Amino acid sequence: TMLGIDARGTNCGLEWPPNFYLIEEESGTFEELTLSIEPPWRYCGTFGLSRRPRDGAFYTAGYEFDDIERNSFAVLIRIVPGTWNMTTVGRLTPPPGPRDTYVKIWALAFSPAGALYAVYELWTGTHPIRFVLARLNADTGAEEARVTLSPGILPLGIEFSSDGTLYGWSPSIGLLTINPATGAVTDVRPGVEDEQVISSIAFAADGTLYGFPGFMGSGSNEGWIY
Repeated sequence: TMLGIDARGTNCGLEWPPNFYLIEEESGTFEELTLSIEPPWRYCGTFGLSRRPRDGAFYTAGYEFDDIERNSFAVLIRIVPGTWNMTTVGRLTPPPGPRDTYVKIWALAFSPAGALYAVYELWTGTHPIRFVLARLNADTGAEEARVTLSPGILPLGIEFSSDGTLYGWSPSIGLLTINPATGAVTDVRPGVEDEQVISSIAFAADGTLYGFPGFMGSGSNEGWIY
């Protein structure tokens, strides 16, 4: 079964809850599933969707609006299969540092062994924005480790293959692999122009790799599957 969640950006609006889809990958037809969210405007800006091997629950990273603080915060979200109930696991807060803060969440994926990784942009004081790969605690959302990705490379989607290789997709170079221990990025097909509209990737059970356009791509390609 292939499932997808619709990214909505970082602006929390009452009319923009996440949309969740059951996708038929061979034809591109889909069925929208009803997510159980209380209150319905609680979440916005969901990025990435990955299934935890241990219990089959789905996880996404997004933004939650806090009524008391009147602000939205990056959080890790759990989605229960069947009921599709969405709950907050915890805020995605990096280890203490000089004015460290998240700028943007882009993607997340579970490894076959159950380790959870996320890609985001990190701003540190007056230093340039860094693109990082972080290992997160799936039970709390806390960051456990972090590596900086190769300079200038931002994967909009990441996914582990069954052999444990971490793949990503960047509009600048296309399909790539990432070393989770070092952050080193390798172009799978160097020197060849790649499709620019793909924003996320997913492996099917038979090992086929699919690509999906997102808000970074051309509007004329919305809904396509590659």
